[in-house]
Amino acid sequence: MHIGTGARKTSKKWDDYFMRVAFAAAMNSTCLRHSFGAVLVNDKRIVSTGYNGSPAGSPNCSDCGFCLKDQHGLKSGDYGAGHECHAVHAEANAVIQAGRDRAKGGILYSTGQPCYQCAKLIVNAGIIEVVFVIPYPDPKTVALFGKVGPNHLWEGPVVLRRYVPDSLAIRIRGRNADEMAVLASIKGIESYTI
Repeated sequence: MHIGTGARKTSKKWDDYFMRVAFAAAMNSTCLRHSFGAVLVNDKRIVSTGYNGSPAGSPNCSDCGFCLKDQHGLKSGDYGAGHECHAVHAEANAVIQAGRDRAKGGILYSTGQPCYQCAKLIVNAGIIEVVFVIPYPDPKTVALFGKVGPNHLWEGPVVLRRYVPDSLAIRIRGRNADEMAVLASIKGIESYTI
């Protein structure tokens, strides 16, 4: 399966609306590297939202003033023994907040393409489509979504669709050159760095 296959379950108008909500959720991020947001939708109704940040009750990177991955020279997607990212990803938070009963059959809008760890949660939650703006080079995610079928929890593929909006009237934070380049290409987004 390649990115962009599958029938779109919503109109462009709804895609715009839900993606604006996902970008608004990203503004709550406490991560020093990335601001990601997600919104889980079922039957054109918002079920839950999520943003990347520290686990509940623990200090966040913004408060501490440092990122574990930066301290150990790790890139996004790299994991070293004992130096994993402290943050819970936006997609994971949205799925956790919804629970499987409300997530099943839904569409997840995310500002960024899910990583492999989040993709596994998405599959087990029964989500049928993921719509994202910022690509994340994780071939394992695409492969997992392509293998979902009769032998797994959800019968049928999880559609992974890159969304390229005409414009989004929202001000969002970009934290690195890749994010800034994608955001700069979208009309109506005023991006800024922290």
